[in-house]
Amino acid sequence: MPVRFRPARHAERALAWVARPRYAVVPNHSAAPERNLAPMIHGSLRTAVPALLAVSALFVWIGMARAAEPLPLCTDAGAPAGAGCLTPVENIAGCHFRSRFARWGKAPFTWSGACREGLAEGEGALEDREGNRQTGRFTAGLRQGGWVLEQVDGTRREGSFGPGGEQGFWTIAIPNGERLSGRYEQGETVGIWTVEKPDGDVSRGEFRKGMKHGVWVFDYRSGARIDGAFVHGKATGRWKHIYAGGRVDEGRQVNGKQVGRWAHRWPDGYSETGIYREDRRHGLWRIAWPDGRRVEAMYEDGALDGVTVIRHPEGPAEGRLYREGRYAGTAPLPPVPRPHPDRGALR
Repeated sequence: MPVRFRPARHAERALAWVARPRYAVVPNHSAAPERNLAPMIHGSLRTAVPALLAVSALFVWIGMARAAEPLPLCTDAGAPAGAGCLTPVENIAGCHFRSRFARWGKAPFTWSGACREGLAEGEGALEDREGNRQTGRFTAGLRQGGWVLEQVDGTRREGSFGPGGEQGFWTIAIPNGERLSGRYEQGETVGIWTVEKPDGDVSRGEFRKGMKHGVWVFDYRSGARIDGAFVHGKATGRWKHIYAGGRVDEGRQVNGKQVGRWAHRWPDGYSETGIYREDRRHGLWRIAWPDGRRVEAMYEDGALDGVTVIRHPEGPAEGRLYREGRYAGTAPLPPVPRPHPDRGALR
């Protein structure tokens, strides 16, 4: 995996790897109906998405997001495409290696190998003042062939370089036991990348410019699975969550938030369907119980608000009034739609 070891002033950009996504605990829907009428913003999206974005943060730091670098992308008319500018090493006067980004002032690097005609040559180790170390071969100042990049925090990246940058298969080993692997062409990620967790959880998908883009699938050791689409690093499109216990959540996200119609279904027949507006329940939600009970609940900005109707398989229906999530007493039932006398359609 590629690493551009930056000067100390850029150290704050170091890797920030966060906890993996965790699926939500299924609520106990065997309790009384009114207990399930409270807003149920399920945790699957709220826990999965931040960790999906954490992977993007990793790739941004290791240099695939060019815009994050405050110094200009360096070009040299005499260098191969993608090679970048000359960066000096401080322990050999007049010796340089090629870097994609311009460096101003005194270089923070030392080189243990040879130098020919002002360019690093042959095998050796490139090290910065913080102790980050890169081991491999330079040819006329360009990284070529296999390289191992080891960071002081224990992160290890291994792969090959070509004239245009990182090339072929790369791996990243993170100190917490996580491992990433995938391919590069001309310094850019291509195809499917795999993220393996030490506990057996695995995710697969594609990166574009350091951000998740396209379909990603998360498989958990427990048997749970989450799959959905990303657009430029944000969950956007259809998502489906299958939990180890059999619960299934399906719906749409835009910019990482639940929107539109979602359905939450349990294997015993219990279900909840309705509309989300930016992660909050809004409007009519229908709840069905295995014993035949049916609930029609009105939500406003994530809280019960309005008349909730509970229909029992036997006996009369009942109405309950809620205001901003609080029970406010009984309420008359709304009128039942009747067929139009001429067309037979519901009013």
